[in-house]
Amino acid sequence: MMSRVGRFWLMALLPLAILLWQFTDFMPKLTASTFSYLLLAIVGWYGVIAGIYTLLSWPFTFALRRFSGWLMVPVAAITGALLWVDLEVFEQYRFHLSPFVFQLFLSQPGEVIEFSWFTWLVSAGAMLLSLLLFTALWRLSLRQWKQWPVWSLIIIAFLSGEVWHAIADARGMDHITILTRNLPIYQPMTAKRFMARHGWAVAHPTSDALNVKEKGALHYPLTPVQAAKQPKMNVLYLLVDTWRADELTPSDTPNVEAFSKTPDTTRYFDHFSGGNSTQAGIFSLFYSLPATYWAAFDESQKPPVLMNLFKNAGYQFGVYGSATLRSPAFDKTVFSGIRPIHSEAGIDRRWKRDHKAVNQFEQFLDNRDKAKPFFGFLFFDGVHAYDFPDNFDKKVNPYWDRVDHIKLSNSFNPKPYFDRYRTAVRYSDQLIGQLLGYMKQHHLLDNTIIIISADHGEEFNEHHMNYWGHGSNYSDTQTKVPLVIHWPGKEGGEVHYRTSHFDLTPTLATNLFGVKTPLKDYSVGKLLSDPSPRKWLLVGSYYNYALKSPNELVVTYPTGQTEVMDNNLHHLDTQPPAAAIKKALSMMGRFYH
Repeated sequence: MMSRVGRFWLMALLPLAILLWQFTDFMPKLTASTFSYLLLAIVGWYGVIAGIYTLLSWPFTFALRRFSGWLMVPVAAITGALLWVDLEVFEQYRFHLSPFVFQLFLSQPGEVIEFSWFTWLVSAGAMLLSLLLFTALWRLSLRQWKQWPVWSLIIIAFLSGEVWHAIADARGMDHITILTRNLPIYQPMTAKRFMARHGWAVAHPTSDALNVKEKGALHYPLTPVQAAKQPKMNVLYLLVDTWRADELTPSDTPNVEAFSKTPDTTRYFDHFSGGNSTQAGIFSLFYSLPATYWAAFDESQKPPVLMNLFKNAGYQFGVYGSATLRSPAFDKTVFSGIRPIHSEAGIDRRWKRDHKAVNQFEQFLDNRDKAKPFFGFLFFDGVHAYDFPDNFDKKVNPYWDRVDHIKLSNSFNPKPYFDRYRTAVRYSDQLIGQLLGYMKQHHLLDNTIIIISADHGEEFNEHHMNYWGHGSNYSDTQTKVPLVIHWPGKEGGEVHYRTSHFDLTPTLATNLFGVKTPLKDYSVGKLLSDPSPRKWLLVGSYYNYALKSPNELVVTYPTGQTEVMDNNLHHLDTQPPAAAIKKALSMMGRFYH
């Protein structure tokens, strides 16, 4: 029976390997060497996993004997179905299934990772086909044949692939090492220090410097931050989830466009979020720190300096999130200690939540203590869900009736999809226009700083690499966002130099509260009024981060690789710039001790 189980897993490896090969669609064009390496990696690494499955099956095989198939077939089918789901997730988000992904999905279903009913239907069909396929393979495993030549081939492939990767990693052969991050649960061997010590390779400290993370207790801020004056001006953040910079246009956002040209209002044309995801984007906006600090602040539940300034100044808080503000845990970070927090995540459609949030905030404005200033925060989620009322009269036609991510591919025409997104942007603009009209009617524009922006952008395969959505790369489409600031008493206009979400907190702390503490003691940003060149920005996501210049990207991956590419996401055979790395390490380690 144990021999039969071995034959079964060897045969099961073939369809699984065919499915694994589909991940090559996300890799650079294969050459003879990269093709050979991937073949060794898939046969060797996953063949060894098949061997582990075989060994782990032994006690069950001994106990169940003739009923072993009842265990083997479902395990193989679940493995195949999970691999297929991993392929779909990787196609959309460029990260593999992991405990982190399941946490995102299960904590708030549909809020971060979302699948349509059609995707679920296809997934169920894939599971059924897997059961039928592996049932057939279990029956075929009755036929006896010699296994040792195949197992020997797997061991040879495994050792060859591991040694090849170790040499490539030590010698900086990026054309090999950049492949590995595309394969699920693949952790190849590295021996960089060992080979460098024996003179078999040259060490490249700048290649992996970005993968060094400072550890220690959180020390934030470095020195006390205190307000030097008592502000009377209100502050209102209007954030639109998934709003890209080139979607602030007269046709799609006429209300925000018109507002950006009113007196005391400035539009920033080259503005970037601190990341390509909601967690990184909002974290960078309020903390003025890289997204790599998220876990430390999440664990300590330490609020940002800026919010403490508002609290200490006696501001009234009106926080309204159409999307959940509990996953990611903004209620324990950005808004730690601030209650109530109004989060409308639930069964209602996103456009209804957005509409309700606006109405609730207007009620807050009506009922507040007019003698005290207020801090307002509205987070619109309709664009993230591509949602708008069925009877909305400003649709962009023809648009995609239903979003089915499973249909997305390099050959898919993005225009109907993009037009649905544009329609959702138009509806959010209408809601913002409604709120701005209310504030004008109640004479609030004269004493309220209004910040209109987004957490991150959105991609529609502009780079023809099958990237859709956000959280998958650091191109301008995913990281560049609109920024419009209305500041009564300050001259408005247009700003075309590079700015970042990191700059909002120091600007408010300095100009609103009169803070004299050096910016570097509580932020990595600078004042929005500072036009001095800033070549590199540090941007992050849920699981990795990158350095971003106008022409280059230096991207790190959880597997340990670092890749240099241009802003069109094409690989460059250059080393990461040492000066930029040194500055990034300082940013990521400054607030630990």
